[in-house]
Amino acid sequence: MDVFSALKLERWQVLLKIPLSYDDFMSPISDAGLIAHGQTVVFTGLLSSHLTSYFVRKSPVLSGSIIDTNNHAVRFSVFTSNDSELATWLREHAEKVVTVKAVVNTKNNHTYLNSVQPVPITQQGKIIANYKLPKKLQGSFHQWLKDNFDELLIETVTAIREKIAQLGYSPGQLRQLLNAQGLTLERVIEMLHYPGSRQDAELARQVMERLMCLLLLNDTEASPRLAHPLQVSSNWQAYSHTLPYQLTDEQAQAVSGILHGVNDRHPKSVLLGDVGTGKTVVASLVVKSVVAAGGRAAIMVPNLVLGAQIYQEIDQFWPELNIHFLLSEQEQKNFGQQGYRTIGDLDEQFSAVIGTTALLHHHNNVELDLLWCDEEQKLGLEQKEDTLITEGRTHLLLSSATCIPRTQAMMQFGFLPFYRLTKYHNDRQVVTTLFKHDEMAKVISRTQSVIDSGGKVLMICTKKHTSSQQSENSPNNHRLDAEQLYRDWSAFYPGKVVLSHGGLSKTDNETALNAIKQGPAQLLVATTLVEVGITIPGLMYVVVLNPENLGVVTLHQIRGRVARQGGTGYCDLLPTRDIRPDTKARLDLLVNHADGFTLADADLKMRGMGDIGGGENQSGTTRGLLIDCQVDVGLMEEMITWVECDEEMKK
Repeated sequence: MDVFSALKLERWQVLLKIPLSYDDFMSPISDAGLIAHGQTVVFTGLLSSHLTSYFVRKSPVLSGSIIDTNNHAVRFSVFTSNDSELATWLREHAEKVVTVKAVVNTKNNHTYLNSVQPVPITQQGKIIANYKLPKKLQGSFHQWLKDNFDELLIETVTAIREKIAQLGYSPGQLRQLLNAQGLTLERVIEMLHYPGSRQDAELARQVMERLMCLLLLNDTEASPRLAHPLQVSSNWQAYSHTLPYQLTDEQAQAVSGILHGVNDRHPKSVLLGDVGTGKTVVASLVVKSVVAAGGRAAIMVPNLVLGAQIYQEIDQFWPELNIHFLLSEQEQKNFGQQGYRTIGDLDEQFSAVIGTTALLHHHNNVELDLLWCDEEQKLGLEQKEDTLITEGRTHLLLSSATCIPRTQAMMQFGFLPFYRLTKYHNDRQVVTTLFKHDEMAKVISRTQSVIDSGGKVLMICTKKHTSSQQSENSPNNHRLDAEQLYRDWSAFYPGKVVLSHGGLSKTDNETALNAIKQGPAQLLVATTLVEVGITIPGLMYVVVLNPENLGVVTLHQIRGRVARQGGTGYCDLLPTRDIRPDTKARLDLLVNHADGFTLADADLKMRGMGDIGGGENQSGTTRGLLIDCQVDVGLMEEMITWVECDEEMKK
């Protein structure tokens, strides 16, 4: 199989599979005093003739040393059972000057080389690119690329120039925007794969990333407006007199702005706001206005509990709207509520409906003027932007407290109009604390204090129960499970602890939720089943065990359960083992960012924007010109500013 076929890329795209890193073999280090613990270095010296063979746990090991220019011996040990070629190479090069790539380890004032790899003579004195490749291609890719580079370069440059032609820039304007410093496209691609220096590699990467940003901007901005917009009355205030409170100025501006977008043929808009800022009321007014104008609206939610809550609120606000909560036959069987319809009943006689993602499978090709996706971070890209969307007709309204990185990026770059709610009808704040894994006693004490004072506690676990098949050495043994915690706490507070998770029956879960909402229970031990849509009156304290196993968006949704009626709530995060620095940095986002918008922005910068110009990634690597490249958010913003300035200069 050809390499490009194994990579699942077109031939011309192979040169756009950019290197993830480079090995600098131009200036190897020959003085052991210049290397530090933890570094990956290229080291050169005289390989000692004293090579020692021995066994570690029945695995053969070959040990020796490399002598630096100051006659200091730097020792190494390599396991040879899986790399007989390395052992042969070492024996053949005894008493010769060698160059190796290795990881430095200092211990007891001695320097050791780990993960030793010989540097072939053909690579010495060069900068060598490293690529993200399947294991079966690691050894052959470099040679294949070298043999086919000239041919691939012609194909790649031709394809890219076809894309560049769509931008409408002159060669001079393009070079200025890309900061290409007079380099041709051919030379930039060559420098990317075969740089003469680190500086060449960095310059080539910057030019190509800028070009990718320009092409992404062009693809994203090409999103068409609706062909057949619905003309909605601007007198939506007439529907607000039945609401339980007067709208804030932010809420009023949001309703007006979204409806203006519908009238102005915008295909999408976003509504942002944490718990208590009134997203549901704003979006419901939009639904009411669309239906009053003769349109058809659907609301899609991630779970039945949230769907029932929104359905009941809208039906209470405007009974004449005759909204229907549509469930699949299985959902209706499990949910057991009276008066709900099945999705199979959906037809064009319905003006407003609400349902879960089951709507995607039973929509009966009914065309919509408005699709409102609540808690958009819980839905996939295709669920939101494909099945229920009628091209040229449907306006998509996304709402969330913490948007996924793709949506956040498109708002930040000006591709999506958005409306942000920051004002609470009741003063509310949540204090978040990240505890160390050995501070469980503090969390237990705080939990007991809340219960003893008559308060309620929500305790979230990331595991339902411990499987009987789970071995003692399982990496998940440190995680606390919900069922064991339920038994432990029930022993201290009999009759006051309830349990809820996806493995229980509908009746058991409903009984538990009712007990914590209205009954005698004070502690609910649960999984993320209660992440969204669950309101527990008077809940002011939530504990999340093993938060390292959850995303920041999920964690923010969980802490949104506390202080929903106002006041100061508390959210404690407790890992049960020591966590890595990058994991701590991610959890610190929760500690340092109290509102969903700034948290989502921080999450965007940490995880990447996903595919904003096509593709299905909602975070991480962007599917753009460069394969395996995650676009820097700051660079994208910079290129947008450059383009806008250039457009102004043209005027």
